[in-house]
Amino acid sequence: MKYDNCKNCQNRNCEHFGKDREFVCINGISCKIEKAEEEKKMTYLEQIKVDIMKAIKSEYSMDEIMEKMEDRDSFQEELDELLWTDDAVTGNGSGSYTFDRSKAQEFVLADIETVQEALREFCVEADTIAKKFLESDWEYFDVTARCYVLGMGISEVLDEIEAKAA
Repeated sequence: MKYDNCKNCQNRNCEHFGKDREFVCINGISCKIEKAEEEKKMTYLEQIKVDIMKAIKSEYSMDEIMEKMEDRDSFQEELDELLWTDDAVTGNGSGSYTFDRSKAQEFVLADIETVQEALREFCVEADTIAKKFLESDWEYFDVTARCYVLGMGISEVLDEIEAKAA
């Protein structure tokens, strides 16, 4: 006889689904289907830092980067203006970073705290949030979060560049 515990089982067809108790497996075979350990989801800040670094490397030579770092504040403002509407960084140019509603939804749900902070910080009205949610406009929420973390991401990327140069 084989015993198992269904607490973390994902087999919704099992009569023991979600129950936190030992049970006898039918015919000695467990019906337990564990949810695979999901790949660690990156936060919006982590994602945007990767995109910012790619954008900087494609836009500027290493010499140009080092020259611009001499006036870091000016370089940071330049990057903010350049990347604010860059679809490969924020998606704000077209209104979509992913061009895929389902992928945008995954990003939003994986870092909902940042999305909530962004909506509060940008003073998005509850009516707008409700409308976008009911329309399943996940790209709206995704782009909003990316724009929200852009400045912090640029600052952290420039910190990394300075640290490597030192």
